[in-house]
Amino acid sequence: MYEVKDSSVLTFLVFFLKRYKFNFAIITLMAMIVQVSSNTLWPWILGELVNAFEASRSIDAIMPLMILVILYWVIATGAQSVKGFMFGITRPKFCADIRSSLFDIIMHHRHTYFVNKYIGNISQRISELPRSAQMILDNVLTVFLPLIVSIISSVIAFFYVNILISIMFSVFLIVYIGITVVLGNRASKYCDEAYKSFGELFGCIVDSIRNHFSVRIFSGIQNEKKVIQVAQNIEIKKSRKAFFFLEKLKLLLGAWEIISVTGMLWVSVLLWQSGELNVGDLLFIANSIFNIMSCMWFAVDEITYTFNEIGICKQGLTLLQDEESHQINQANEKNNSNISISNGKIEFQDVSFKYRDGIKIFDSKSITINGKEKIGLVGFSGSGKTTFVHLIMRLYELDGGAISIDGQDIRSLSATSLRRNISFIQQDPILFHRSIIDNIRYGRLDASDEEVIDASIKAHAHDFIVHMPEGYNSDVGEMGTKLSGGQRQRIAIARAILRNAPILIMDEATSALDSVTEKKIQASLNYLMDGKTVIVIAHRLSTVLHMDRIIVFDKGKIVEEGTHAQLLQRNTHYQTLWQMQQDGILPNEKCED
Repeated sequence: MYEVKDSSVLTFLVFFLKRYKFNFAIITLMAMIVQVSSNTLWPWILGELVNAFEASRSIDAIMPLMILVILYWVIATGAQSVKGFMFGITRPKFCADIRSSLFDIIMHHRHTYFVNKYIGNISQRISELPRSAQMILDNVLTVFLPLIVSIISSVIAFFYVNILISIMFSVFLIVYIGITVVLGNRASKYCDEAYKSFGELFGCIVDSIRNHFSVRIFSGIQNEKKVIQVAQNIEIKKSRKAFFFLEKLKLLLGAWEIISVTGMLWVSVLLWQSGELNVGDLLFIANSIFNIMSCMWFAVDEITYTFNEIGICKQGLTLLQDEESHQINQANEKNNSNISISNGKIEFQDVSFKYRDGIKIFDSKSITINGKEKIGLVGFSGSGKTTFVHLIMRLYELDGGAISIDGQDIRSLSATSLRRNISFIQQDPILFHRSIIDNIRYGRLDASDEEVIDASIKAHAHDFIVHMPEGYNSDVGEMGTKLSGGQRQRIAIARAILRNAPILIMDEATSALDSVTEKKIQASLNYLMDGKTVIVIAHRLSTVLHMDRIIVFDKGKIVEEGTHAQLLQRNTHYQTLWQMQQDGILPNEKCED
């Protein structure tokens, strides 16, 4: 798998190029044959034909050259066809490999990476990078390199015809390449900035579309248009700057071409006039120069697009870079032991953690959750409850201390193995844009249809599923939008029942259910929790009344713990929460189905 250690486009391309070096070598060779044939061999054949026609009217004298003409067309056509077929074989797999690697890189990034990025921007990179990489390689291997080889072959041929023309052509190329290299670096910078602004614009558009419901109910269409217009104006400004500079570069190169071609043709005519060149030589030089110039005009146009594609690649690789994730993944590769859970005892030992913005959540915190103990986490929003369970699942890495499960430091374990042994039910579960059965089976991918249905029955989801248009094969829509909040929650509970992991974490798992449905599935939840270590994040304190222990959070600290009865007797933070909920200041019931 490719590791994004820097934003070097060359490193990125070479890595994937090596996988198909034989295919790309054939493609490049065929492109070189086509270019050299068109720019050097064909003009030489025409020149020799003219000389032969001038020297003799004999068919025998012309016949070898006519055979050479036919041979030229056979070679050029064959090379072009081979190149095309090889591209057809190589391109799809080449792009697929890049796409798969990029997806793998992104899915191994830390949790906060996704919190801080536009998801639309990330998905755009996965789509754009393979296409850009392919376009760059296409231009380099089938346009620029073959053109360079054909130019070298023409310079050598000119040397044998007339050394002065060869020198003039060489000087033209040196200046031409010099201008391209010097100004090309600035062009690449402008293209980087242009595509960065385009990425921001694309992210804004996806963000608005994804939140279309909020946009509609808050009558925010005009506001979203303004937000997108601001990003669009920046993108227009940056893009114009990049394309104007590229056009100036093309204009300068074009002016130098006109001056150089005019000079070489004038000198060639003078040499013909003085008898140093014959008509065939003059035709060869003129034809070869014009063919090469046509290719160079095309190459200059492609340079514009290539710089743009390089900008896309650079921005994509920069966006995919995440040094902390790279370090974490390296640690995961070294520490890939599978977890073995017999009891499910979770220990926080002097744990310290702060977000990247410096906000400290835990400072040398120690706490033990005994195996098969049922724990409730309560406190105001933002007090650290969700972060607590995210640390157990290694969605964040600790700044200090250790977390262990049954005596095993979770940092020494495979993150995949750890999470396979944890069932997590979110407060607002987001489903895949797939069928209901696929979403439930995600809890255990090897589960049979019968096991999926059994889990659905226990989660009280089966009745509404069978009344869907296609039953279990019904599509749930993007993020589960075709289902109500309560239906999505029951799908998530069914998924957890199917997984049947030894540790169960629930983040207000019944908050989206009406009271009747909640009571119906409480037995299923009791079944699900039986024999497991359970952590329940609760906003409704009634949810955790019968927990073995309640841990109370406030401003990132655990301020007290005990049973419901014990905490009420202490007249502290928990009692304040309880009284506020009884008075209706904190939510007590949510009904949605």
